[in-house]
Amino acid sequence: MGLTGPSEFYRNAEKTLSADETPGKSDFPDAVSPPPMPRGVATPDGRRAFFAGLDNTVQAIDVETGKRTWSVEIDGQPIAAANGQVVIMREASPGVLTMLVLDETDGHEVGRCNVTLPPGIDVSAASGQFGLRPSILDDRLLVEWEAQSSYAGGAPPPTFVEDEAARRTTGTFECDLTAGHVRTAQSGAAEAPAPRTSWPYRLGGDWHKSAWRVGESLATLELDRSGPQAALLLRTFAEDDESTARSSVIAESDAVEPTVTPDGRHVFVRLTVPPGEPWHIWDAIDHTEVGIIDYQPGSEFPAVLDERAYYVAPTTSPTGTGYDMRAVDLVTGKVVWDLQLGAPAPRKITPPPPRMR
Repeated sequence: MGLTGPSEFYRNAEKTLSADETPGKSDFPDAVSPPPMPRGVATPDGRRAFFAGLDNTVQAIDVETGKRTWSVEIDGQPIAAANGQVVIMREASPGVLTMLVLDETDGHEVGRCNVTLPPGIDVSAASGQFGLRPSILDDRLLVEWEAQSSYAGGAPPPTFVEDEAARRTTGTFECDLTAGHVRTAQSGAAEAPAPRTSWPYRLGGDWHKSAWRVGESLATLELDRSGPQAALLLRTFAEDDESTARSSVIAESDAVEPTVTPDGRHVFVRLTVPPGEPWHIWDAIDHTEVGIIDYQPGSEFPAVLDERAYYVAPTTSPTGTGYDMRAVDLVTGKVVWDLQLGAPAPRKITPPPPRMR
């Protein structure tokens, strides 16, 4: 059984808020979005990383060496790190998010703010219906969020019923991380845009079938069976102009398992037949293969930072199954370090999702 992890929410969402109505991205031209790491984020310079542990903790590591520098008992998800601060998000109560601000050097709390979302918004990772995009500037945290609703009945409904139930609510909130002040804005409910479908891929431990954002483009995976051998294509295109589409073959088989990183930038793809095939890592912006590394069955949450790949892999010992976080050099394919994470706590950690792209 795999780990329970953040379920990232990637959709081709349309913006419905203007900069005049909400504290939006234009208010933060120099805001920094966090580089992804397995189950967490890194600092903008890539030197430190913070992740949700398996034992209801948040932990910090030195990215170069893999050495753990601190661990604090918090059941939450790191969503941003910059300027000596780490922001941890947790669900305080239904519809209420708490942003804890920790000092990145030792993990002690230096501030917090609470954000109340509109009624009916389910932020749990299990719902798969809530996602966000965080960025940080000085002592301010900006979070864009999106909640998706859909038909929740039993038997498949008529199309008009399904369309009526499909709604999106989007909004933003801005937290003053020092004073704890919160400024929020919310758009009205809007019809969900027609999804652009993709060949299934894994993201955050779950399977997805919709386009994801990478940079200023959308990306999908498509299986081409027109030739003598099936081929998996990586396709990127402008949201409003598919004539700009670019396609590249990233695997020549239909027995494939692709995994997309939390920032949408990289695709880890491997053949499932024959067993033991490695991960081929592709840059979704440049359409280039950036590395080939060994795949260990059960590995999850891959990410790429600079010249290394990072992921969580299962391990076995006389006491049972545990997990390690692993760093691998993309050029040589050699393991740089392993960090023992231990076994999951009896109570599963299901933090809210850290990303919307």
